[in-house]
Amino acid sequence: MRPFHWVQATRAWALFVFVAGVVAREARADDSQFQLSFSMLATNLSYGDTPLAFKGGEAGELPGVSQMVEPFESTPFSGVRAYGLRVEERCVSHHLRLGLGFQIALPRWSRGDVTGTYPIAGVDRLVSADALSSKDVRLSVGADLPLGPVHLYGDLVGTLRFISTTMRVDGAAATFAATTFGYAAELGASLDLGQDVRLALQAERGLVGEQLWGAALSVIFAFD
Repeated sequence: MRPFHWVQATRAWALFVFVAGVVAREARADDSQFQLSFSMLATNLSYGDTPLAFKGGEAGELPGVSQMVEPFESTPFSGVRAYGLRVEERCVSHHLRLGLGFQIALPRWSRGDVTGTYPIAGVDRLVSADALSSKDVRLSVGADLPLGPVHLYGDLVGTLRFISTTMRVDGAAATFAATTFGYAAELGASLDLGQDVRLALQAERGLVGEQLWGAALSVIFAFD
């Protein structure tokens, strides 16, 4: 991990702990709520530092394929837009937010952008990406500030990612996978629509890991 990213994450933790302490002192004793949210998300991801390892496939029989590196330094691994869905459960108590959720992000690309010829063990081979996905578990902690019908909030999010990709090497398939963990900061606002339903919009900035930035539109159901 780059040291600068670790510094960013450490500062983010310190900021959120400070904010949590401030809002907790202003909280009411009965200010507790459970929430269930469903989100449509868009994000920009980079897998350039992801330790993808060979897991199987007939292409593994070709010399050097299981240890190839150069194709993972190109599109879509060097940067790709992805879209997906997220489901989260959250407890908001004394203006503190604690959430646990799951999301899946699927990238979009054109076939020409993810196909190229690379030297592998001294032989030029045609390599392309067939599939790339990330199934993520998210744990978040943050602060919630109500201003009438609007709630402003900020979270520090830790994400456990289960990443997999299928490559084609001269037409033969090879599967690679990795499990990683990263941090992101998110800021958002939700609007009370009545009947314990809210509409929220948030922006996210990656601190450590694959996520560079992201945004989400959410429908939130609140339960006292």
